[in-house]
Amino acid sequence: MTKRILGFDTSGVNALADDPDSNAIIAGLVLGYEVRLPASSVEEIAGSSRPDRRTRLLDVCQRLLTSDGSACIWPFHRVVELLINEFEQKGSTFDWRSVRVRSTEYEREIVHREMVGDELAAEQLQVVRSLEQEFAQVFNGARPRFEELFSQGTARPRTFIELLSQLQGTGGAYWLYGIGLYERVGKHRPDEAVIRQFIDNCPPFRAVVLATVLAQYERCIRDLKSGTSYRAGRIDLYMSAYLPYCDVFVTNDACQERCLREVASVGKFPTEIVGYGSLRNGLMVA
Repeated sequence: MTKRILGFDTSGVNALADDPDSNAIIAGLVLGYEVRLPASSVEEIAGSSRPDRRTRLLDVCQRLLTSDGSACIWPFHRVVELLINEFEQKGSTFDWRSVRVRSTEYEREIVHREMVGDELAAEQLQVVRSLEQEFAQVFNGARPRFEELFSQGTARPRTFIELLSQLQGTGGAYWLYGIGLYERVGKHRPDEAVIRQFIDNCPPFRAVVLATVLAQYERCIRDLKSGTSYRAGRIDLYMSAYLPYCDVFVTNDACQERCLREVASVGKFPTEIVGYGSLRNGLMVA
């Protein structure tokens, strides 16, 4: 019987590490699933300033990777690079599923821990914080301009879906986001027809573009006094890139779960997004 593929977010790994029944749960996961561990989560773990905590979390990662068919997948930005480079070479014959996104380098580091330590943790934490700050500034800084437009009579989109439909017209920002992401890797600016083809045929890239639009909706446009909040951080949102590689994706962050569900729904990904508690209860009952 083919095992279902299970992905774990950083918050899910933390919850598993803290669970008093973690040994039994890990044994059940290893037996029942192929695990896909995002290297972006491993990088967050490597940035932990507490050596004991870092060791505990990496031990959990190592045990999860003992499942048959398990793999660590490159950080989401590297996954995007690999997919774009492959599309550049293959064009109409591109198949995103044939692109090797497994990182044996991260898998080896999880086991041998030759680089992980206090110095790397300090560097990694600084990088994560800097990127998070830049991400927030880009979107939060644009809100005053949007608020001015709304005050002048422009209708405010009431939902993420409504905004998305507005941005997906010819020349819309949805395609421009994709073009910008592609250009940074491909070193040339594709036209809209090319980016439409790539987004249609590359679910992980589509997920990243959708996550970007969701960040714009939440931080620039949503009426903060009403509606559903999607205030997730950069890494939490861009974990969306891993969804097409998993049948089930686990998080212990309610807002991130809500965001990933939205991206999966709109992106037409069959991935089941579950909270850690739901996964745990299901295993313990079984």
